[in-house]
Amino acid sequence: TSQPGSDDDVDVVMLVSSEFHLPRAAYFFEAIFAHAGIGRTITACPAPTPSPDDDKMRPRAHDAAADSSSGRGINSQTLAERIDGERRFVAKLDKQLEKHFGWERKTLAAAGVLEGEMGRYGPAPPLSDARKDQVRAELEAILLTT
Repeated sequence: TSQPGSDDDVDVVMLVSSEFHLPRAAYFFEAIFAHAGIGRTITACPAPTPSPDDDKMRPRAHDAAADSSSGRGINSQTLAERIDGERRFVAKLDKQLEKHFGWERKTLAAAGVLEGEMGRYGPAPPLSDARKDQVRAELEAILLTT
């Protein structure tokens, strides 16, 4: 039997990220959870991305590192520029998934997921091509609404 507040009580994971990053983030979480045998529903919750003109977007010290696509930090990019960067990441979803497996185990452990729930050790396999196409379509839909 489970105790109140235990992992067994969690059915839904609320994933909050910038709207331009959310399609890829949700894909990663779905693939990692499926690989780890974690039966949780992931609900994507987009957080609006402020414009570079917004006072909240003033460069901070850690934003000084330039992003390779535009030579500027991400906080000084428009949403369209950010989506263009996401397109490059999305084009390599399988490689990205494999690259971040070490991050996956640390993140799951930090979230209190038991080692036995993490599935076998090794890179999480990619999701279906249809799911990858959905990520691409979601990204393009965001661009069309800007």
